[in-house]
Amino acid sequence: MSDTPTLSELDAASPFVERHVGLSAADEASMLARLGYDSVAAMMDAAVPAGIRSVESLDLPAALTEAQVASLAREIAASNKPGEAMIGLGYHATVTPPVIRRNVLEDPSWYTAYTPYQPEISQGRLEALINFQTMVGDLAGLPVANSSLLDEGTAAAEALALVHRANRKGSGPFVIDADALPQSMEVVKVRAEAMGLEVVVADLSQGLPEGDVIGILLRQHARIQELFSDIESATGEHKRHAFDELRALLAVHETAEEMVLRPVTRKTAGEEVARARMAEEDEATKVLKHLEKLDTGSAEFDQQLAGFKQAVVDHAEHEEHEEFPAIIAGRDAGWTPATAATSFAGMAPDARLLSLKVADANGATDVSQVIAAIDWVVQHRTDHGMNIRVLNLSFGTSTPQSYLLDPLSFAAEVAWANGIVVVAATGNAGSGGRSGVTSSSTITSPGIDPFVLSVGAQDTKGTESETDDVVPSFSSQGDNNRRVDLIAPGKSIESLANPGSFLDTAYPGGRSGSRFFKGSGTSQAAAVLSGAIALLVQKYPSATPDQLKRQVLTGAAKIFGATPDTQGAGALDLVEAIRGSLPTVTNSRQTATVSSGTGSLDLSRGGTSLEDAGGVLSGERDIFGRAFDVRAWTAAATSRKSWSGGSWNGSAWAGTSWSGDQFASCTWSGTSWGGTAWSSVTYSGTRWSGTRWSGGDWSGTRWSGTRWSGGDWSSAGWE
Repeated sequence: MSDTPTLSELDAASPFVERHVGLSAADEASMLARLGYDSVAAMMDAAVPAGIRSVESLDLPAALTEAQVASLAREIAASNKPGEAMIGLGYHATVTPPVIRRNVLEDPSWYTAYTPYQPEISQGRLEALINFQTMVGDLAGLPVANSSLLDEGTAAAEALALVHRANRKGSGPFVIDADALPQSMEVVKVRAEAMGLEVVVADLSQGLPEGDVIGILLRQHARIQELFSDIESATGEHKRHAFDELRALLAVHETAEEMVLRPVTRKTAGEEVARARMAEEDEATKVLKHLEKLDTGSAEFDQQLAGFKQAVVDHAEHEEHEEFPAIIAGRDAGWTPATAATSFAGMAPDARLLSLKVADANGATDVSQVIAAIDWVVQHRTDHGMNIRVLNLSFGTSTPQSYLLDPLSFAAEVAWANGIVVVAATGNAGSGGRSGVTSSSTITSPGIDPFVLSVGAQDTKGTESETDDVVPSFSSQGDNNRRVDLIAPGKSIESLANPGSFLDTAYPGGRSGSRFFKGSGTSQAAAVLSGAIALLVQKYPSATPDQLKRQVLTGAAKIFGATPDTQGAGALDLVEAIRGSLPTVTNSRQTATVSSGTGSLDLSRGGTSLEDAGGVLSGERDIFGRAFDVRAWTAAATSRKSWSGGSWNGSAWAGTSWSGDQFASCTWSGTSWGGTAWSSVTYSGTRWSGTRWSGGDWSGTRWSGTRWSGGDWSSAGWE
């Protein structure tokens, strides 16, 4: 390397192990000679008893370079789940300002060792802290300030130690405000016991305990209000001293909010809320500056103080009722219960929707139609500027065959392998198992496939609190072989109504005003989850389906009292999923056995078939009665060639081209299967094999048996 190496030469320099400050060969030989040994091994033999020393070589992987270690560390760190503390009690989301992060936490000067054996991150951290707290003391006019990188409880204990060291001759207890956080109280008590100090918890609104004290731990909002009361009742020098303390406390409090709280507020509660709090602070600052110029004994001071006090109290209440809940819960600042009935917004309101109709107005369809539709989505997912990334399947069949053979599951897997997240409703069969299957699982196909996202229903009871949430009895459950992946709101879900539609006419009880309609079932849960996945795709447009699935599952929250078979990873937590770090492709990759799809199309129907006057649609035939060659189809579907123009499985299903920006209408009126015309006229009184599901088969506002026997459109009711 030259005397003035280039950056490339420095990058290619010797690895860390060769640059490490250690013994040279000559130093090692000299030390061994002084000790009387020929080698390090001989010295080890003499020093370490043979009974505890292993002579075998360690089975360690090859050493990594510094760059490789850094890369590996980043990959491991990426698998962490950054949690959102939901317990409150002082554990709130925070922001480290970039100027602090870059010039303190990332400043190389804090990490440079001035001795060969002492890494300086510890010493550098201490120096950074003292610089920061000195700055706070100077800005706020405080004689002493303390900062900590630790939690509030430990910081409070450090404050106790600081007070004790500064007042060693003092007597009396250390007093803790009764309004202080419980964990802060406990940590301070433990530290005080070790230091031989007495701790007293007191309601400071009633005054201090009798006698001397060595220090007081206060909560800022409560202390601010107490100082206002002190100023109002005091006179002379005591009044000026109380006012000075108030000024200093407000300076520290508002500085911390501006640096830490306000950036989080902008991200979670919205810019409007943040601006409102900033405007309040600006106005209060103007009044405070005016107060500082007044004589504390004057009538004008008292008058201005009264208005200032009310402004500060209102500001504190706004923070506690608007900012803090938004930070914890991530609520949209513009939404209120009063506007919910008139300002509807779906899960992903800006997403583009492509609706493929595979059933008639009553929902009559065959599984072959659903498979054909999935194939079409895969084959045309990027046509005409489209980018289909999420496929919602509020449909399922109670097939007795394994997903490894089931054609419907295979079709869903093909979509998944082509970058489309398939969200499948679990079904509404509750518990009890599927007919013909030796299992307690009632999850329907394609939700039985472990690759797709299988979603059950969550009943939120119409409240924001999670403590009363349950899994409704109709939601299908899994077993040890295949559990529900997660649950999402699926009980009494309100959405836009379609006036005059079959459901609107048949089930007026589902109406909610003139614009909305309520429905219950895992189909509603699937729609909610599909919208959530669309939002994740917006944040991570290049993420794989496996990554998105892992992200939403790791962010889910368990519901108390629900079993793993019914709730899987837990309830959808979109805030957590969006805020979390995306896992790596390697850590997200699913390793289940892929489906061959070479099973039976008829078994895929789950024991339920369409029928008309000409007979039952059964066997290995599609909706047109054409023979279904499952092996030929799986090969064509895998290569994305099952559709040829408007034909699938040898029959013309639709137009052969796009009409403008829309696919030509799909119709098979007049086409026959099994020698019988299959048209809207023929099956206007449609029957499922063994069970008619025209109007008479609906039980109240709920479908009989909670599902459409076998070919499930997974809604449980309209209420």
